[in-house]
Amino acid sequence: MISNEYEKRHIYKGEKRFLYNIQAIDNIASIMKYGLLSHNLAGENDHIDVSNPFVQEKRDTRKVTEDSYLHDYANLYFNCHNAMLYKVLEYCFIEDICILVFDLKVLDIKGTYVSDRNAAKYNANYFPAKNGYEKLDFRTINFRTPYYYGRLIQNSKEVMMSEVLVPNVIPIRYIKCAYVFNEEARRNLKKQGFNKKIEIKQNEFIFER
Repeated sequence: MISNEYEKRHIYKGEKRFLYNIQAIDNIASIMKYGLLSHNLAGENDHIDVSNPFVQEKRDTRKVTEDSYLHDYANLYFNCHNAMLYKVLEYCFIEDICILVFDLKVLDIKGTYVSDRNAAKYNANYFPAKNGYEKLDFRTINFRTPYYYGRLIQNSKEVMMSEVLVPNVIPIRYIKCAYVFNEEARRNLKKQGFNKKIEIKQNEFIFER
């Protein structure tokens, strides 16, 4: 299986890693009903978009293949402790945000691509998941921070945001659990009908240089 090749490489300090989606808790009821939808499909339903509108303008015009655009794909990150989460927490209450944790088997879904950095970047490359693991810099992807003694490591911030791009929808059977910051967020998530394991992982929501 394709996912087995990623599992061999996607390791941080000896621990198995997963795939992640940064999400407004208010969207969870819809996700539990329809799955994690692409930007285009999610736009057909009421939802809260926590992403940067400027970045979404870029993604709207970025082609993955000759016939598809970034917004035709549901996206996950290899590393959730990234620049998007940092920005989201600047303007959202931490109790309103969760990190959905997905099984690496998502990479076995037909038509899935991976990017070697933030997929919206002009120099991002997209590869079919079946051989993309050979192209990704997992050492940098799994950095805890893009800084070294306060100095930004060149290209690390965007490489840490390497993505998994799945056409149209990721079914909820691939969701393993969710991370939240505190008990209030856990309660909020349960109210939305989330019926999988919920872990309080404050370290994933705290950023230091």
